[in-house]
Amino acid sequence: MRLSRHSCLLAWIPHVVIVGITLTTEFILVAADQSNIPSWHPQHHDGTADTADSTPQFMVFRPDIEYSKAPDPLHGRSDVRGPDPILRPGLNAIIPDASEYLPQEFDPAYKNPCWRLEEEGELYCMPYFYILGAMQCGARELYLKLQHHPDVKHIGESYYFDAKKTTKKWLEEYKGHASDLAIQTEAVQQRQIIGDGSQGTFTFTMAHAEALHPTYHDTRRACHRECDRLSGDERKSCQAGPDNSNNCYLQAQRAEVAHWKATGGEMTVPLLVRSVMGTVVPKFIIILKNPTERYYETFRNYEHYPKYYGANMDGFVRFIKEQIEAFRGCEAAGISSSACVMYFEAMAPELEAVFYHADQLFKGMYSVFMEYWLGAFPKESFLVLQHEEYKRDPLHCLNRVFTHLGLHEPSEEVVEKMRQQTEEVFRGSEFMMEARKNLPEAMSTEARRLLDDFYRPYNEKLAKLLDDDRFLWD
Repeated sequence: MRLSRHSCLLAWIPHVVIVGITLTTEFILVAADQSNIPSWHPQHHDGTADTADSTPQFMVFRPDIEYSKAPDPLHGRSDVRGPDPILRPGLNAIIPDASEYLPQEFDPAYKNPCWRLEEEGELYCMPYFYILGAMQCGARELYLKLQHHPDVKHIGESYYFDAKKTTKKWLEEYKGHASDLAIQTEAVQQRQIIGDGSQGTFTFTMAHAEALHPTYHDTRRACHRECDRLSGDERKSCQAGPDNSNNCYLQAQRAEVAHWKATGGEMTVPLLVRSVMGTVVPKFIIILKNPTERYYETFRNYEHYPKYYGANMDGFVRFIKEQIEAFRGCEAAGISSSACVMYFEAMAPELEAVFYHADQLFKGMYSVFMEYWLGAFPKESFLVLQHEEYKRDPLHCLNRVFTHLGLHEPSEEVVEKMRQQTEEVFRGSEFMMEARKNLPEAMSTEARRLLDDFYRPYNEKLAKLLDDDRFLWD
């Protein structure tokens, strides 16, 4: 049996109790025919796919789109058009004004994807490149340096693809720069570029990319309002009770599944970018730090973590253990690791209650997100830098960026400005300045062991995906 666009078997598994967590896993979708798993489906590092027989997937399969056949890497010049028509229903459902502003084709006179709205005649441009992140890995410093290049007109931080932002507001950020491009010579128009530096875009967990799940969130909120009319155990059962087959979690999950089926399938941030860009393949830059170090840096930079767990090394170890234990509980219920990362807080109220939904643990599981990005765009469209190498030799890494973006080598004067440009010095609250005294730059041996052991398989998978052993961090 061939798997048609919507011939997915809904695996209704209402309640799975594991390590004290009741998972309302009605949200899981399992392919009815394993022979037709799409090529873009997340793969294990040994090349085998997560199948329904081994680990059920928390997603809708999209066999109508072969993501292994990536768009034309020559920036769409052989077949210039606008948003992907297959993905457009999902795009319009998330960003309603997309069709009003996005074009059917782009103007090949510009290196950036640019066009004019007939009604206005003004030039609009989207970013030519995206610095996707990751958070706490030096992405902001990288784009601050890059802005000194004379052919980089502007780098914004729009978060258009994961925040609740209209297309009109997104394009207005670049409108002045587009207007300036419009009056330049043809040579300048083919040389100067606009970029986006929304550094949280790479790790698009459900908590971070709330804009992708309006149906789920709206349904849950409406259900909670109804439950608030009740009291005591009846109210609690209405909202999330394991004995209630129609609680708010399950209502929201069913609504999300129905929404996916109506709009063609699950929408992720990489697919949203592709749906907007069409055959124009952007340039992507990602900079990644050893996830163990990134996790500790986050604890030392954001005061809500040490305030909650304790502003000392014991508190940091508690932070690690609680977040890993909650994630392992999700996996133990038979859910794939990628599904637990993407939809963690939607699985059960106990998981939603985990402090900040274990977001920082997930943001270091780079391979989970990299698979989705590589499923939507060709590998050559990505430049992935190692943070440690960048800190040792920033100019070498910048030269790699120039090559990737098709920029000429800047003058010595510009290079010196880049060399001197650093990210802002940490200026935390009085609490954090005091907390850092009890949080030395080097974490404890126990903390490092816990994090190294956890991240090792994901680092190995990332190194294999990128064919680069530097990302083993061993």
